[in-house]
Amino acid sequence: MFTAQLSGSLEATFLVLLGKAEQVLSRYNAVIVHATSQLFIKTTSLDTFCPIALVELLEVAEQLGVSEAFACVPKASMDCEELVEEILELDFSLVSPRGLGAEFVLLRFQF
Repeated sequence: MFTAQLSGSLEATFLVLLGKAEQVLSRYNAVIVHATSQLFIKTTSLDTFCPIALVELLEVAEQLGVSEAFACVPKASMDCEELVEEILELDFSLVSPRGLGAEFVLLRFQF
């Protein structure tokens, strides 16, 4: 089950049903910039990363008219390199090795 709250920002929660219990598999904080039709997604670590949830989030964003999405990975994350590799496997491309200054690696997905 996928839930999303929509306003100026988008919070997406991906829930997995395990028998009668629900477990939060992943949660992404994202912002849609309507003027440019862009989505910015902050990812934090491999522990909370779920490729299926990210694909679901991209599908919702596309339905909302988003034309490109950016994943921001904190360079301070202990598993930054592995997380970037996982996101690249979802057809994102590396925007710049420097990303957003010294704090983030920036990856781009175009619909």
